[in-house]
Amino acid sequence: MKNFFTLVLSFAIIMASVPAVSLFYKDEFLSKSEHLAAAAPSAAAGESAGEKSETTSKESAKTTTQPAAASAASSAAVSDKVRVLLHKENKVVTVSTAFYVISVLAKEIDIAAPTEALKAQAVCIYTFLKHSAAGSSANYDITDNPATHQSFLSKKALQKFWGESYEENYKKLQKIVAAVSGLYLEYGGKPALAAYHSSNAGMTESAANYWGEDYPYLRATESIGDSLCNTYAQKVRLKPAALQKALAGLKGKDFHFPDSPSDWVGTIRKTPAGTVTDIELGGVSLTGRELREALGLKSSFFTLKYQKGQFVLTVSGYGHGVGLSQEGAKYMARLGFTYRDILLHYYNGVAIKGENAV
Repeated sequence: MKNFFTLVLSFAIIMASVPAVSLFYKDEFLSKSEHLAAAAPSAAAGESAGEKSETTSKESAKTTTQPAAASAASSAAVSDKVRVLLHKENKVVTVSTAFYVISVLAKEIDIAAPTEALKAQAVCIYTFLKHSAAGSSANYDITDNPATHQSFLSKKALQKFWGESYEENYKKLQKIVAAVSGLYLEYGGKPALAAYHSSNAGMTESAANYWGEDYPYLRATESIGDSLCNTYAQKVRLKPAALQKALAGLKGKDFHFPDSPSDWVGTIRKTPAGTVTDIELGGVSLTGRELREALGLKSSFFTLKYQKGQFVLTVSGYGHGVGLSQEGAKYMARLGFTYRDILLHYYNGVAIKGENAV
């Protein structure tokens, strides 16, 4: 009984921190309540402890899984071996598919994430591999460049990355990957482009809005857990001269800045999800992505104002915002949702296929 009341209190605290309007799974909350009450004493303790050590420095979480030119044409099956092009060394290495998924999983998401979130991420990684597998004329299946594919670490690099925790962490992820081995997301008879990112401003972005290419399963989707993570908010303050210097790196832009910096910013247009599509700055129209990259912002979910002699940008989320949100997945997992629930929420209309699919 004591554990039950503790659960109720904890649940109430969580719910109090969530925006009251827009619970995309409010009906599921009711149906899951008994399951949560039964599972909470054993599951919640380990996951909440791991949350304290959460890292936010994963390089690939910023820009991971943008469509590559070679990706769309290929939906070839992936064998038990994966040929990875190490793009900086221009060297191809061959590893087992299981090791590939474990390695990418280690680099792409915090190992302390809840089990179901890790499983969802593992399925995304394998799906992205299948989607991106190069044609038979190439001598590799995928690269380790996070700007176009997925981060990857060799065994030696993974040992260095984890240090003394290598054996423990490897066994943990090995078990996670084995649980979802062979599972992938399919749409229209082909592996989906399983894009993912760290966090967003409360709603994922559609691929059409960010990349200019429409994927029916990569549409704007509510993700209410993102605002609760510690990578959510970023404040950037720039003096007018610093902003001009940053913009000078944009080629082919003929800026004309009025004498008063308060007149530099014009109309800002956004998508329903909150992504800045274009902004008028210094008499020039920029895309939100152009300004994000010029200023090194965590995402294109931002506001820009001139206050007290400086420009203030308030940035929400981390990454491109398309597909699965890692922070949203963690949040759903803590509430008792399975990796299947998570995947089917973030990828609209896909089917989960593979030997273990049910």
